[in-house]
Amino acid sequence: MNRRTVATAGRVLALTYVVGLLTGCGTGSGYASCSPTELVADDVTVATESEAFALAARLTADGRPVEGAELEFFPVYRDPEGAETAMGGGAGTTDADGRATYEYTGGSRTMLGASDDVLLGYTAEYRAPRPIGGTEYCPATTERAVLDVPCAGLACLLDD
Repeated sequence: MNRRTVATAGRVLALTYVVGLLTGCGTGSGYASCSPTELVADDVTVATESEAFALAARLTADGRPVEGAELEFFPVYRDPEGAETAMGGGAGTTDADGRATYEYTGGSRTMLGASDDVLLGYTAEYRAPRPIGGTEYCPATTERAVLDVPCAGLACLLDD
C-alpha cells in the first residue's frame, strides 16, 4: 500500500465512526446495524413507606415488545448541594409484553439513599449487551419517571 491508499482508508474509517456516532449507535459489536428501540418507564405512587411497589418499564422495537432483555432501574436523587445522582436499584428481564419490573417488597425504606437526599424519580436503561433471538437491539434509556414515595432509605428513619 502506498501513502495515499493508507490516508484514504484512514479517512473512510474516521467518517464511518462519525456517522455511527451521529446516528445514535455506539461503536461496539453490531451497533451500526442495531434495531432502534423505545423504552418507557411507568410512574409510581406509594402511600406509605412500608408499602411494596415495583419500578416498571416496557421495551419495544418497531412498536413490538422485546422479550428477554435485561433492564436496569436507577432511582435518581438530588443531594443538598444540588447534584443529581442515579443509584443502582436493581434489574428485571422483559416478558412477552416487553415489560420488566424490579420490586421493593419492603417499601421505600429499603431503597438506597442518604437522609438528606431528595428522591426525584427513576430511570430505566437497556444496555444491549448481546443479541436477543438473533437480533441486536440498540441501547435505550427512559426519561425520568415519577417515583412518589413518602420517604426513601435513611430519610425514613428520620420520620419515625
